[in-house]
Amino acid sequence: MSNKFLSLLAVCFLVFSCKSEDKKTEENAESTETNAVKKMLVQMEVIQTTANNYAVYYTEDNSINFTPDYVIWNEVKPSPNVQTLDFSFPESAYPTHVRFDLGNNPQTDDVVLNKFKLSYGDKSLEAKGSDFFNYFLKNDSIATEIDQAKGSIKFLKKKGSKAVPFFYPNEVMMLEIAKLMK
Repeated sequence: MSNKFLSLLAVCFLVFSCKSEDKKTEENAESTETNAVKKMLVQMEVIQTTANNYAVYYTEDNSINFTPDYVIWNEVKPSPNVQTLDFSFPESAYPTHVRFDLGNNPQTDDVVLNKFKLSYGDKSLEAKGSDFFNYFLKNDSIATEIDQAKGSIKFLKKKGSKAVPFFYPNEVMMLEIAKLMK
């Protein structure tokens, strides 16, 4: 009889201890999700047929004083196909303004931007390339062609020009970034 009692006690112990481990695992999974680190991510879908380097500059002080201390670079490989570029901000970054620099290669070809996306945590702003100037100021030294049908914008390279195609945020973009970061 004591053997049966000990066996029954061992089975009960195993059943209850396993349930408690399952509960702990579920609690750990939930706490990991709530403690997930939020950070800004900018994505661009581009067509770039020459090698280049793109940058996203940012500030955290509500100014447009962009400096090399706050920049994320991304190497662009030459391709006639669409490629997605990811600009992942440091975890500690809390951007208030962003500036897009679409290449520093003076020998570059035209650049086609199909869309761009800014996300922070579960919030995001996604826009077609054709809506680019709804969020950024025009740079008069860079000619553009907007294709509403494709939803893209093409940044045209002027022969002999060494102008870097960079674009400052407008008021709408600043407000959208503030919404994302709340």
